[in-house]
Amino acid sequence: MLRLHDDTPGLPSGEVPREAVYANLRFGDRAPADRPYVVVNMVATIDGKVVIGGPGTTRLIGSRTDHYLMTRIDGQCDAVLFGANLLREDDPRYPFHDEARRARRVARGVRPEPLWVGVTSRAAFPRVPRMFEGGAARTVLFAGSGIAPHDRATYGAATTLVVADGPEVSLPEMLRVLRDDFGVRSACCLGGPALNAGMLRAGLVDEVFCTIAPKVHNGQRGTTMFEGEPFPVDALPRFDLAAVHADDGEVYLRYRVRRAP
Repeated sequence: MLRLHDDTPGLPSGEVPREAVYANLRFGDRAPADRPYVVVNMVATIDGKVVIGGPGTTRLIGSRTDHYLMTRIDGQCDAVLFGANLLREDDPRYPFHDEARRARRVARGVRPEPLWVGVTSRAAFPRVPRMFEGGAARTVLFAGSGIAPHDRATYGAATTLVVADGPEVSLPEMLRVLRDDFGVRSACCLGGPALNAGMLRAGLVDEVFCTIAPKVHNGQRGTTMFEGEPFPVDALPRFDLAAVHADDGEVYLRYRVRRAP
């Protein structure tokens, strides 16, 4: 793997083993007082598509190295965030950790096992998402007040259910609850794009990790990394480039959100 740029002191450019990339991120050390430090982690084709087919095909965009680095990033976060569409379409299964993985996480300053967090307005899933096999100690579902009584009972038994006062989940309030009630100091948002956009618009994103795969999906329409109401052309969010790595034509970008002075 080639390190092209990294603003971390003492990390020169040049060939590096992939184990040296994102080795000591320590997101929680930079967490604000009222919420976790939040990073977005996505993979896209050259033409910017993050969805290339039906459920389960997102993993086909990136390489094994991308999958490794993705695990490296969220493995250094207390919590992982999932939007409703991602749970509905990809239905990821909770990753139970053995003693060695729990020890590595503790050494990195995060929870022994990650807290997986779902975000939904009504919990209208065709079946209970597999992530909730992790149980109430490892998973949380934030839902809007429109969740049906039957679903409220179902998810109240399957996970830790937090129901909002209004029809939509307040993302700032969700992060406050994660910080205050669950001890979460760092969170990795894996999308989908609507959740990414909502977090960015609310000023809740601190960093963005983006893998650009050397592939083209094509098509006049297609889902991109952020899908929401457009920002004004004279007020686009700005980012500072923190790191660039490359391997076999794939490029791994790390950006920090530029805060207004």
